[in-house]
Amino acid sequence: MRSPHVRRACSPWNWIGIALLASALDAQSPPPAPNPLPTPAPGAPPPVLTPEEADWKAALDLKAQANVVNEPKRGLDAAAAFVAYREKHPKSPHAVEAFVETGVCYMIAARAQQRWHRNRPEGVAQFRTALEWFGKVATEAPGDPALARSIYCQGLVHIQLDDLAAAERAFTTVVEKHAADRLYFGKSLERRGAVRRHRLDTAGARADIELYKRSFATENADAAKQTDEFKLVSRFENYLRAFDKPAPALKPETWPGGTAVSLEGLKGEVVALYFFAHWCHNCLNEAPFIKEMSERWGPLGVHFVGVTDFSAAAQGSPAGPEPRSRAETQRGIDTVKAYLAQTGFAFPVMMDRGASAQTYMARKYPEIVLIDRRGNIAWHDHAATLMDSTLEALLFGKPAEEAPKKGAAAPAKEPK
Repeated sequence: MRSPHVRRACSPWNWIGIALLASALDAQSPPPAPNPLPTPAPGAPPPVLTPEEADWKAALDLKAQANVVNEPKRGLDAAAAFVAYREKHPKSPHAVEAFVETGVCYMIAARAQQRWHRNRPEGVAQFRTALEWFGKVATEAPGDPALARSIYCQGLVHIQLDDLAAAERAFTTVVEKHAADRLYFGKSLERRGAVRRHRLDTAGARADIELYKRSFATENADAAKQTDEFKLVSRFENYLRAFDKPAPALKPETWPGGTAVSLEGLKGEVVALYFFAHWCHNCLNEAPFIKEMSERWGPLGVHFVGVTDFSAAAQGSPAGPEPRSRAETQRGIDTVKAYLAQTGFAFPVMMDRGASAQTYMARKYPEIVLIDRRGNIAWHDHAATLMDSTLEALLFGKPAEEAPKKGAAAPAKEPK
């Protein structure tokens, strides 16, 4: 009979969605505006907008287009539209919100220039410009409801600049000073937990998850109505249970790529287990990033090991070849070998019937599990969120104290 293991999903990466570490799209859901645009009743003609409402709608439409079309110019055009809106309507109820939207558009432009999740010089400058726009809320309208969102967005930018200490400070500001803003309190708490995971602060990440679950338990009591954010936190709660514990041994059936290795044999080294599938289009999209990471960090001491199985396709498809059929099994091996040749992966890759993915709770391909020198699980997340600073900490130890990096200032001070 065929392997009974559960099929896994090919996780979409929006630097988001999850996690992303965090993505600019996390900042696209502001609270309702003081004077929202009128909504027509079903079948009614569209409302006649005032010039101010029309300008605001036009700027929002440009931002929406920039989110869809991955071109820096779209984001910059949208940013210019919000700047023009504020200059034309300085007394508008949206005037402060326009600060935040301008910053978000600069984030969109900067992200559109990234390659392999890394910034280009122009993008770094645009991320720093975004920080300036978000900071205007605290300096020019410190009592505005948009303040929590602006600080949260600062945290997102700091993540993109790989300044995790500054990101944690920003999210902490929202958590500690803006708990009344439930939307951004929750978002900041979830993101701070993610940042702490990336900083290998397992205890801090657990504390954030526990606080989040307590704070939002009531509205998520019905499992069928839980928010995506609550589900995400719950998933990482499961991952964290395995942290700081010995990594389970791999039990491969075959090695279609590279030379066979064992975790026991790699003890004392840093190991990155890369879980993927040949049918996963996001795995293929991330392949150049993984190849580059393995080639750059391998000589420094990070041992990449690929983990895949005999599955033919994603959820709803046959789980894999009949174990007793040599022909089917060989076809599965040949398919993976062709995939490895296409991607150029030079690190060892093992295949089994899905047991490793189940053991490591790898269900949102592609994923990476990092194992420290003691042989314990230290980190687990979507592959695209792997950051240099996390690998540096595993290889060389966590820095005793981290000062803000150049161009990544802490959130502007708020009035007491």
